[in-house]
Amino acid sequence: MMAPSYFQEAAVETGLLQDAADAQADEVSAAELTERGALAQERRTTRKCALGGAIGVLGAVAILAYFRAMPGALSQVPADLKPVSKLDAALPASWGDRLSPRESVKNARRKPKASIKPSESMHDGNTCDDNEELHAGLCYTKCSLLTSGSYPQRSTAFSCCATDNCAMNIFNLKTASLIPCHGFDTSIADHGAACPHVPGACLVDEEQYSGLCYEKCSVLTTGKYPNRVGPATCCGSIQLRVGTHGAACLDPFNDKTQLAFAVGGGKGDHDPSTPSTPHAPLQALTEAK
Repeated sequence: MMAPSYFQEAAVETGLLQDAADAQADEVSAAELTERGALAQERRTTRKCALGGAIGVLGAVAILAYFRAMPGALSQVPADLKPVSKLDAALPASWGDRLSPRESVKNARRKPKASIKPSESMHDGNTCDDNEELHAGLCYTKCSLLTSGSYPQRSTAFSCCATDNCAMNIFNLKTASLIPCHGFDTSIADHGAACPHVPGACLVDEEQYSGLCYEKCSVLTTGKYPNRVGPATCCGSIQLRVGTHGAACLDPFNDKTQLAFAVGGGKGDHDPSTPSTPHAPLQALTEAK
């Protein structure tokens, strides 16, 4: 006959198995309920989206029907509520009837012919800029301007004189620097910082580099690289201001080189008298023949 402990252990084991089965059934039921809830929520969301889309379509149809029934409705919209492009705002209203959008853009980008030619005295016998004087075949900033009238006569490339002739009295001679393209050895170009140059002048939108006139780097790069350091290289990143040059421009990250920078200021204005390529200063801009 089996011992009572055997039956007790069997009963306990049977109970444990039943408890495990009940727990597993509860877990299945909970998972099934969760899944059913998620499906119900998804169906509700789908119905809401469909309803919203239907309302939007009905609204669009109603608006189209309204404007078809009232052809003059658009013309009654206040002017300040109508969208206006930047180009339309920049051009005279009368141009809108005569020019297509492409022609309007082309005309807006075209440079006015007169605006890039310097205003000079064309019959004064001076082949340099009005603020320059000719000495030994080159144009220098007038000594009268450099010395505020104290030494108005140019004696050499580097010195100015208080009288007509300083050869007899060197004490009337004044020298600012013996370094080329510094002191009195400068021209009026590039805000007075350029080297002396051959007779003539550059265009208003040009700067001088190595004796030639190029369109200003500040114009070509919209101010981001405003200093010319080569025929096709401009210097001065966005972080560097106008006037940045020298050692700072030796850093290639501060320079930008493009063949498009090696152009004259007349590029794109369709005027043969304003060169589109780099050129020497033009006497035609300073003295009439």
